[in-house]
Amino acid sequence: MDIRDKVQIDAIKDREEYSICEYGTHVLIYNGTYGVYVPEEILMLNPKRYEKNEDLAKLNPYDVVDETRSATIIKKSITFSGEIANAVIDFGREKTWIWQSAIKKFGKRRMYGVADVHMEGEEKKIVVVMDAEGNAIGIIKTMADIEAQKNDTYTI
Repeated sequence: MDIRDKVQIDAIKDREEYSICEYGTHVLIYNGTYGVYVPEEILMLNPKRYEKNEDLAKLNPYDVVDETRSATIIKKSITFSGEIANAVIDFGREKTWIWQSAIKKFGKRRMYGVADVHMEGEEKKIVVVMDAEGNAIGIIKTMADIEAQKNDTYTI
């Protein structure tokens, strides 16, 4: 089953956990950690029943792909509170961290990129997940300043 179908089913089961943003031809279904772009023709849920998230308005799938720099998920990881985070490095050699559970949802064989976007009132980095044709299929929110927050609870 495709990630877009799985997220839609999860959103139907637990409406309060998800918000949406409509872009005309696509709808972004977002849970605060990751989201998927679903074409309107395969949309299973009713967008009117979900909270509209205007913070996501600038994440139009076509604009996000234009802003995306190619990136690679590397093997370096850390454990924090029982969850594992993996590092993503873009070609500028800048390291960003995302939850491994989000990577598993999309699959390791996807193309990943990093984009700087205006979200939640400030400039943030997101990881953009793309299909083989280079179309955005989802986004993953990065973990904020994890290098600065490292302390004794992290295992490297």
